[in-house]
Amino acid sequence: MRTLMVLRWLLLPVVAMMLPSCHQLDSVSSIDDIEVQADYALPLINSTTTIRDLLEASETEATLINTTDDGTLAFNYESDGPEVMAGQLFADIPDFPFAVPDERATVAVEIFPGVKLQTLKLKGGTMNFQIFSSVPEDLDIQIVFSDLIRNGQPFTINERLINQGQAPQEFEIAPIDVTGYSLNLTNEEMTVEYTATRVDDGSPVTLDAVGGWGRNWEYDLVAGTFASETFGMEQDTLTIDLFDLGFDGELSLADPQLNLVFENSFGLAIRARINQLTMINAEGTSVSLSGRFAQEGFLLDAPALNEQGSVKSSTLTLNKDNSNIVEMLAIQPQKIIYQLSGEINPDNNSEISFIQPQSKITTTIQAVVPAYGTFKMQTEQETAVDFGQPDQLKSASFKLITTNEMPFGAQLQFYFLDDNNMILDSLFDNQKMLLTAAAVDADGFTVSPTPLTTDIQVPATRLAAMNQSKMMLMKINLATTNDGQTPARITPDQALGVKLGAILSIEE
Repeated sequence: MRTLMVLRWLLLPVVAMMLPSCHQLDSVSSIDDIEVQADYALPLINSTTTIRDLLEASETEATLINTTDDGTLAFNYESDGPEVMAGQLFADIPDFPFAVPDERATVAVEIFPGVKLQTLKLKGGTMNFQIFSSVPEDLDIQIVFSDLIRNGQPFTINERLINQGQAPQEFEIAPIDVTGYSLNLTNEEMTVEYTATRVDDGSPVTLDAVGGWGRNWEYDLVAGTFASETFGMEQDTLTIDLFDLGFDGELSLADPQLNLVFENSFGLAIRARINQLTMINAEGTSVSLSGRFAQEGFLLDAPALNEQGSVKSSTLTLNKDNSNIVEMLAIQPQKIIYQLSGEINPDNNSEISFIQPQSKITTTIQAVVPAYGTFKMQTEQETAVDFGQPDQLKSASFKLITTNEMPFGAQLQFYFLDDNNMILDSLFDNQKMLLTAAAVDADGFTVSPTPLTTDIQVPATRLAAMNQSKMMLMKINLATTNDGQTPARITPDQALGVKLGAILSIEE
């Protein structure tokens, strides 16, 4: 019975010290430097925990928790963003008619508006022909497209037109496959010529009309000069849970980054623009991006004409030097909403560019948040308690010894509440400093651990009020070195050592 009573009274300081270590501290059977001058002396805790231990027990949506090159802890949030496919910008080639009014003619070719075509490689489609003749005889016809080449040979058809005893007469030739042909143009025109002769004597004739259609053409490559054109991308969101800790206070991160990564296989000059990039916190407060890149955009790397099929990667990094990202993160956002756009050939140059059907732009957004900065935060939490009926316990005291390598300190107070949430008493007369932040150097790294000894007295006059309490309200203030004024870095191996002992006065 006495053991149960003692354990109930030990609950309070144990909870206080377990908070910063997320239940990583282990009970042991001895403690050094405790002076025993009471009826009962109990060693409670002698343990060490590190930032790495805390992270192993944490739950976060960060895709990766790692360290920067200098060893600073960093939280990385990453999400695949919108993508743009070739078919969204340059759809299937529309059917286009052509006419050959004379034996030789040039035909204008425009497959996509704004594209001055130089080379078109085809992976599908047909040529369809329609011929009108007033000659009442059978004819042989040859039609040659000298700019449409496959295996070094121009596209050529040879057909015999059988007269049906009428004039004029219309002839249609079965569709001819153009897969594998390349159209190589000068001044966006292709040359077409035909020769028609009588079957009987081979004498030439002139036909009334020769024409047709290119139908269902599918491109394998489009190369030429592309006019400036803007396209949009879908809006997307990146969720951040780093600040979902229930804290209120001041936060300033010294060196955060937001990376927009573009993978581009278009052989085009494309300038990416940030139409919107806004961070929003739980209260709905928002801050939008400002700075150079918000206005100017970012030119993507692109494959050269001889690098068809390759992918070029570009990264736009927003940091404290080129944007207001520090101010954006200061509101402790829960999400980042962004919307991008692109501009093809933004400078209207005349360089030969290309697209292929598999060309696309993919995007990835990465928030890299090193644990480097300053903060002053407050939080509170209520917990139901039951201290039993420790009538024999007349007073209690605890000695707490902390050795802190972490660059933040903590002040703590416990309030004991009745059924109506009215405060009956507090554990301390004033808020107690239980952790003293370790000193840091000019780069923000801790230089030496800081020891602190705290005596916690619970006199007999306070025991009755505490025994009536049904709830315990904990309030804690956290701050980095120099009361949150000095930027500090958190590293995985920074440790906190804790020794805790109790002295209990019990009336036999």
